[in-house]
Formats: sequence, structure tokens, C-alpha cells
Amino acid sequence: MQAKLLKAEKLGEQLKVNMLLSAAPAILNRVVRLLNKDVSVEIKQTRERRSLEQNAKAWALIGEMAHILGANKDDIYLEMLRRYGQSVTVTTKKDIPLDRVFKYYEKLKDGLSNGKQFTAWRVYIGSSQYSDVEMQQFIQNIEEEAKELGIDVDKYAEELPYPGAGTLSHSCPSHE
Repeated sequence: MQAKLLKAEKLGEQLKVNMLLSAAPAILNRVVRLLNKDVSVEIKQTRERRSLEQNAKAWALIGEMAHILGANKDDIYLEMLRRYGQSVTVTTKKDIPLDRVFKYYEKLKDGLSNGKQFTAWRVYIGSSQYSDVEMQQFIQNIEEEAKELGIDVDKYAEELPYPGAGTLSHSCPSHE
């Protein structure tokens, strides 16, 4: 559910808030039924997701890099995620197939803990999950790599759509 805070008025130790809620009708009906009842509320600022223009720019640069290097653009994307993207370390029981859950990952090590075998993995977060700020940082790093290959990155203004830009059509294989 999304909300826009419209007005807040401090009343001693309380705060009276007017907000505009956006949600499915069934959810809004449940909210109406809660009027004048004590409820628990969590408020956090929504983050701006990366834009389609940012995505197009990243893929255009990655595509041109792949062309120059004679490589697959999906492999270049995965390498950019490895170098400049965000990742988390995940530990699973040994022999758990990660490809059913994660798209971009690589095996770090097998181990033994408390008598149980495990595998540690580095899982890369795809750029479709990035905020606009995170995506801008990702693109800046891609631009630096592209410049080293002699690519004119200035011709890729974010406002313009790019031919050939897009998303992965299939999963990249895990790289052990």
C-alpha cells in the first residue's frame, strides 16, 4: 500500500496525520473497518526505483562493450555485477540448487559446521532491484570501463532510448 502524507499536526504527545492511501479496493475497505481502532503502523519513505532510461543506458553500454570484446552481453552484465554491483553471502545445506531461487550467483566454498556440510554462495542483486541512486553509481562504473575500451559514453544521454537495450532473456549460468 502506498500513502502520501498530506498534513501533520502535533497535539501534545500525539501527531494527527492526514494521508492519501493508494491500494486495492479490498485493502482500502479493510482500512475503513479499522477506523477508531488501535492499529500498528510502520512508516518508511519509498525509494525511487531505477528508471527505464537508466536501464536502457546501462544495457546500451554493456552491449557496445560486448561487441568490442567479442563477448556475450549477458556475460558482460554479470561481470559488471561482480565488480560494481551489490551482493550478499548466502549459506545453504550442501547440494541445494540455487538456480531455483537466485539468478546471479557463484559458489564461494564448501564447508563443515557443527557436523553438517554447507555451501557458501555470493548472490548478486540484479540491477532491476536497484534504486535510482544505486543504478546511477552502477552506470558510472560501467561508463569508466566503457571509456577504457574507447567507447564514447557521452552519446548515451539518459533521456534517449537506445536500440538493442533490454533485459536478460535467460539466466546466466553459475560460475564456480
